[in-house]
Amino acid sequence: MSSIALFVQRAPAFLHRIGDHVADFIDEIGEARTMAHEYKVLSRMSDEELARHGLKRDEIAQAVFANRGD
Repeated sequence: MSSIALFVQRAPAFLHRIGDHVADFIDEIGEARTMAHEYKVLSRMSDEELARHGLKRDEIAQAVFANRGD
């Protein structure tokens, strides 16, 4: 079997794997943007507002990462 025929035969699986990686990358970008937005919102709160959410200012980053994937 020629190398071109072999490539054509395996191309759909290869392209599918590339598509999966691209989709995963785009999902991760969306998750990062969501986390950045959450951090921004929390960091703009006063200490009193943060306390109502059960947080201290130095716990914001940990809270954002703890909520990852929710």
